[in-house]
Amino acid sequence: RVWGIRIDTKGRGEDKGVRAAQMATVHQLFNAVRDLPEVEAICAGFTTPYMNASWTNGHKTNGRQIVYAMNVATDDCDEVYGIAVVRGRWFDRTYDGSAYSPIVVNEQFAREVFGDADPINKTPHADRDPEEEQARAERGEKPPKPWRVVGVIQDFRQHGEYATPEPYVFERADLKDGEAWPPRMLMIKVRAGTTPAFEERLAARLQSVAKEWSFSITLLTNQRDDKLLSYTGPLTLLAIVAGFLLLMVALGLTGVVWQNVTQRIREIGLRRAK
Repeated sequence: RVWGIRIDTKGRGEDKGVRAAQMATVHQLFNAVRDLPEVEAICAGFTTPYMNASWTNGHKTNGRQIVYAMNVATDDCDEVYGIAVVRGRWFDRTYDGSAYSPIVVNEQFAREVFGDADPINKTPHADRDPEEEQARAERGEKPPKPWRVVGVIQDFRQHGEYATPEPYVFERADLKDGEAWPPRMLMIKVRAGTTPAFEERLAARLQSVAKEWSFSITLLTNQRDDKLLSYTGPLTLLAIVAGFLLLMVALGLTGVVWQNVTQRIREIGLRRAK
C-alpha cells in the first residue's frame, strides 16, 4: 500500500530563486496528491527505503568522529513508513518557524552520541570547523539551525533487513522553506482496496501541476524485492558455483571407487578360477 513517486525537476536549482520556485511546485504537488480520495497519507523526502541512494554525514564530538546515515522527511513519514517512535514524538506543524531544526534519531545514534542519557530535547554537540564556517561565509550562506532531538525510533535499516545497522537521522523537511533543497521523492500510502488503475489517475494529477517535470511511480514492495535480490543474487551465484564444484568432486570420487571395485572384481574372479 506504499507507493514511491520520484520527481525529476529537469535540473537542480543552484540559484536560490530557482530553488524557491521548485519548492513551491513540490508543495503544490503535495497538496494535489493529498486531496485524492485514494491517498491515506503522504510525505516527502530525499530518498526512500530500498532505494539505491544514500546520504552519509558526520561530525566530530570532542575529537571523536561520528558517521551516520540521514534523510529529510516531512511530518507524516512515520505513518507512511510505519515507523515506531519509542521515545518522544515525530515531527508536526508545531515546529514551523522554530529556532532549531528538529530531528528524529534511531536508538543506535542515541547510544553513540548521548550514551545512557535521555536524548530528547538535547542538541548533539559538534566541534567547530573553522574551514567550513569560512567557506559558508564566502558563499553567503547562513549558518544552519542547530539540531534538537525530538524523537527516537527503533533501529532503522534503509536498505533492507540484510543491511548493516548504522546510526540514522531524520531531519524535518519544511515544504514552505523556499531556501531549502526540494525533496526528490514523494511517498504515499493508499487506502486498502486501491487498484493499480489508480496509478494512471495519479500520474495525470501530477503532470497537471508540473507539466514540464517527469515522474516515476513504483511500489515499495517491488523496490524491496529488487533490493533483496541485490543481496541474494551474489549468494545464489556463489552457491551454484560451489554446488558445481562439489558435483565434480563427487563424480571424481565415484570414478576412483568404481575403478578400484572393478579391479578387485577381476582379481577375485582370477583367484576363483585358479
